[in-house]
Amino acid sequence: MAIGCQIRITAEGEAIRIEAVANSREDVNGRYRLDIAKTSASGSSRNVQSGEFSLTADREEVLSTTFLGASDAGHFQARLMLDSGSGSVSCVSP
Repeated sequence: MAIGCQIRITAEGEAIRIEAVANSREDVNGRYRLDIAKTSASGSSRNVQSGEFSLTADREEVLSTTFLGASDAGHFQARLMLDSGSGSVSCVSP
């Protein structure tokens, strides 16, 4: 498959940074959807971000960035889906 994805999680003080990252072996355009579901003792929530992307061959591109509170660590799941003329791919974290 020409396109690939990754969900990058980084702790930043009192926050967690969630980055939706895409790469491709060729120039490609398409659409993405980042779905973050969070469940904790206080309830549940869902955040969905979507849009179009344009990737340049052999370069990594951050498509979307979301922040959660540090207390949400271990209480969320992020899923990134990419659709393009080169095919579809998805990845999940954690």
